[in-house]
Amino acid sequence: MAELKIGNEHKSNFLDRMIFRVGSAIAARIDEVGPSVNTDVASSYKLLDRIGDRDTDTTERDNRNRFTKLSAIRKCYKGEAKRGNLVLGSITDFHAALQMGQGLRSKDQGDGASADNPSPEMEAWKIFLDLNDLDQEGLIDLAVAGELDGQVLMRFAPDTVGDEPTVRAWIVPLTTTQYRVEFQNPWETSRAVLYPDDVDGKREVLEPHEFAFVRFRGVKDGTYGIPRGLRVLEEMENLHDAVRDWRKVNRIHSSPTPIFKAKDVEGLKRIKAAINGMNWKIGMAFVMLAEDSYELVGLSGGELESLKEEIVKLAQFVSGATNTPVNFMGFPDLMSNRSVADSEMEPAIASTGKTQKQWIGFFEEVKSKIFAMLNVEHGREVETFYDPANVDVKFPAVSQGSEGETITAWLPAVLSNKVSLSTFHTKVGLDPDDELKAIEQEGEDGQDEQDDTDERVNQIVLDARRQAEGGEG
Repeated sequence: MAELKIGNEHKSNFLDRMIFRVGSAIAARIDEVGPSVNTDVASSYKLLDRIGDRDTDTTERDNRNRFTKLSAIRKCYKGEAKRGNLVLGSITDFHAALQMGQGLRSKDQGDGASADNPSPEMEAWKIFLDLNDLDQEGLIDLAVAGELDGQVLMRFAPDTVGDEPTVRAWIVPLTTTQYRVEFQNPWETSRAVLYPDDVDGKREVLEPHEFAFVRFRGVKDGTYGIPRGLRVLEEMENLHDAVRDWRKVNRIHSSPTPIFKAKDVEGLKRIKAAINGMNWKIGMAFVMLAEDSYELVGLSGGELESLKEEIVKLAQFVSGATNTPVNFMGFPDLMSNRSVADSEMEPAIASTGKTQKQWIGFFEEVKSKIFAMLNVEHGREVETFYDPANVDVKFPAVSQGSEGETITAWLPAVLSNKVSLSTFHTKVGLDPDDELKAIEQEGEDGQDEQDDTDERVNQIVLDARRQAEGGEG
């Protein structure tokens, strides 16, 4: 293939055309790198590449690798980072509370099981939950780990409570071990490798029966999850900077600069001597000659409007990307009215429902694996193995709206048989099965006698409606 060369006599014309194409502002750079570049047409793109590389502001791109970003997110949550602590901490705590705040509910599905006579599986499950605080604050710790890391790896080891065999469980720290979970197919893990790149003997391999794993917001065929705040980490840091800049501008705006003018140099000396002599400050009286003048010069206010607009846009962007209402991020003034505040919770509740389904899958895996481990520890025969199906786990439905709004909307519907009693129990945050059992028990004990039920229910509905409308009940 023939190569078309540009002779020295035409080189200046070529560079002139290039300057015209890319702009005269970088003419000096073209002159600088031009002589060192082979100026044939086929390789002329190298000239633009070299100029483009020099012209790129690499500080505008976030090139931090995954574990560096995960560490940055953890530092923000712990309040140790220079930027983004408040917003990321608020987002994490909000979603953790929404997911796990009402606890995990376990239902005994064993044959003939009751509150007074639980199945062996339920007894073992409750011991496991109590030992590992998964019936209390441990759930919130799980949710926080899921939000910060985008995934949770829980490992198991046999333990005992008194003489009763059970299983100890704990969360494997991601940023410390940099563990890697491998899959034999997209839905089944094959092993977990802790300290995979370690050469000092820390490397450890967990077999499938020794751990349970869940990932959030990851791709279907991926091997790791994505923290909620990872996609907008830079925006949260920028939001922090914008609020800081707002404070700095406010301080400048509240400290205007006094400007004194005089007819001549002697007048300036006289004013300066008077200022120094009385230690003059803004707000104090100051006597000047008629030809002298004085004014306070400060910022116009346009700078504040620009910063305010940036803060609002960044807050809205982070709110939308993380499904977090802006008032929970520390910006309640952005909620224009009550209807907007109510609708703002809808994405958060939808996101929580999705996440809770993933947590249910995680606890189903935990349940199966600890029962399998307990079968071995107990030395049980096959026919007496713990059956994971005898324990059902679920989360209470996340309800939206106040108690008065819930009663007003759902109580008339259930009384008129428009919805089932189970649906009503779910909407008010009660377990339908537990409530039906309690109702049956009350009926058996003769405690279900209620006088004037319809009148009392109608009064409750009336009072709730008045309260919701802002009237007096």
